[in-house]
Amino acid sequence: MKKLLIFTSIAVVLIGCGGSGSGSSADETMVTAQLYTLKKGDKIVKIDANKTTFLKIHHTDGAKESVVELIEGNATIIRK
Repeated sequence: MKKLLIFTSIAVVLIGCGGSGSGSSADETMVTAQLYTLKKGDKIVKIDANKTTFLKIHHTDGAKESVVELIEGNATIIRK
């Protein structure tokens, strides 16, 4: 009975934390002059907090996706 409780608890934690990911949630290091499509929930994080990072954002009101281009600096896209 104790093993079943432990197994169930681990399964709930993994599912709740996204442990059964679909593979589309991999982080992506951005490269300058390349376009990236962002969806709701995606985040962009600067790699070096001491350096300036410039992004160009192409977004249409009401659209579910945006296109982002790294102009200068270093950043990573965290996919949801």
